[in-house]
Amino acid sequence: MATVTVRYGDGSTRTSSYGEPVTILRACADMGVSVYAPCGGRGVCGGCKIKARGALSAMTEAESARLTERERADGVRLACMAYAVGDVEVFADDDVVSRAGMRADGVGNIGVAVDIGTTTVAVSAVDMVTGVRIGELTRRNPQSSFGADVISRITAVGKYGVDALRAPLCAMIDDMRHVLGAPDGARTVVVGNTTMLSIWAGIDPTPIGTAPFTPPTLFGFEMCGAYVPRCVSSYVGADAVASALAAGLYDEDNVVACDIGTNGEVIAKEGGVIRACAAAAGPALEGAGIECGMAALPGAIDSVTFDGVGIDVHTVGDADAIGICGSGLISAAAALHDMGALSGTGVLRGGRFELADGVYITQSDIRALQLAKGAVRAAVDTVCGGADKLCLSGGFGSGLDIGACVRIGLVPSALAENVTVLGNGAIRGAEMMLTSDEFVRKADEIAKNAAYIELSGSSDFESRFVECIDF
Repeated sequence: MATVTVRYGDGSTRTSSYGEPVTILRACADMGVSVYAPCGGRGVCGGCKIKARGALSAMTEAESARLTERERADGVRLACMAYAVGDVEVFADDDVVSRAGMRADGVGNIGVAVDIGTTTVAVSAVDMVTGVRIGELTRRNPQSSFGADVISRITAVGKYGVDALRAPLCAMIDDMRHVLGAPDGARTVVVGNTTMLSIWAGIDPTPIGTAPFTPPTLFGFEMCGAYVPRCVSSYVGADAVASALAAGLYDEDNVVACDIGTNGEVIAKEGGVIRACAAAAGPALEGAGIECGMAALPGAIDSVTFDGVGIDVHTVGDADAIGICGSGLISAAAALHDMGALSGTGVLRGGRFELADGVYITQSDIRALQLAKGAVRAAVDTVCGGADKLCLSGGFGSGLDIGACVRIGLVPSALAENVTVLGNGAIRGAEMMLTSDEFVRKADEIAKNAAYIELSGSSDFESRFVECIDF
């Protein structure tokens, strides 16, 4: 008999029992506990690190090789490799990034905006009278245990059925709504990429992952008790449309809105013409898929600078460094390049560089960053060559160092003086639609009028991508 108990920081617990040994990853998934597993639990990425103690299987050489000495000493295991063979305790946080105090005059005045990202899910509560955000929660998407990207999620739906991925997602969103004090039946707007929205709605997303990549629906209507804005295509979703709305794209010209996530989505308006595209960026710019990566929680290194002699690091909340988030990864690469530890082609001197005690950046992290920033930059250059304004949004937060983005080649130097960082632009756009029918109309027009450019197989994009890999 194996019994796994998950303990949260607030003292709450969840328990599940089995008649035979079970992986920590499987047990956590059964209890709706999100464990990030980019490879889908195949034991090849080392991403599903979690603290556990009790009757656990002996650590194999393969598992040990993916953990640092400090992690092993702290009781960290890989959830996909560690088996519970008796009573086991697993320690998890609730992945809350921010939570503001409720200030609405009454719960009847609260509306809800939801952004279902591939890596994280954000829910905000809005005072429907004033339009002011009164609370926000961000948690890891519980589907992360099925893999890091939309293709792995589509594959999982084919293997386990759509409800296996939908149920834990909907349960988590409901819990987040209740934590924020939103009543049942509150006006709700839900955005996300086309795959995430399909799974949330209980729709099989398989057509999105196979040629000719035709989505079952582009939405743009009320369903499941919420309004779901229209998507542009299979790979440019309502989240990108919401970010474009928040960027003011409907009312301005020569603007490019870039929503950077696991899938980099770009919508640009130039000469009155709206174009859109999507490029697979991977989760590196969200602080995921890198060895010491994490969300922008207290203790995450979010800024690294070179002072001419060495480096200085800053962490979220000025806490002790425990990892590095997306903005920290970008500024670390820029700082290491400035000090000569990182070559223009992305070769990291020594293959590893320690930023703080136990927090480091590796050669594989640099390669992941290069692929991500190369894909995003090439997508921007493909859809819009003459933009006057660039708006960036994504999980890296609002503290992104634009100078670092320029130095690593993520942002064109010509736009360096006219870049706006929106933070989570998707949730901002959803909030705008939540409180105004006019914004709903504008978002719908953006999606309907956007000409989608397919980058897959595009020789122009491929050549730009190669050019954009180097720092």
